[in-house]
Amino acid sequence: MTKIEQLQKFIKENGLQFTEGRRNSDLVVLCGYALYIEATSDDCAESIPNEVCDSELMNELDRVYEYAENNNYGKWWKVHANRNTYKFS
Repeated sequence: MTKIEQLQKFIKENGLQFTEGRRNSDLVVLCGYALYIEATSDDCAESIPNEVCDSELMNELDRVYEYAENNNYGKWWKVHANRNTYKFS
């Protein structure tokens, strides 16, 4: 399974919607998971459903991914107790 396929599966299984009011929190979750599986921000962009994808969301994605990367958000996913919060393989 490719990184993009993993991210798409993660988005679907966890009900991430990237709609107004949820964009930032859903992006934080996606970017943290992406860092955990060593996916790039481009992989994240490719995995987000087209119907919610717009330039505003992509700008926010770039900002959130960089912040998450600089602050080691990928490490959170390595803690076994945190694995009960979201579905992922």
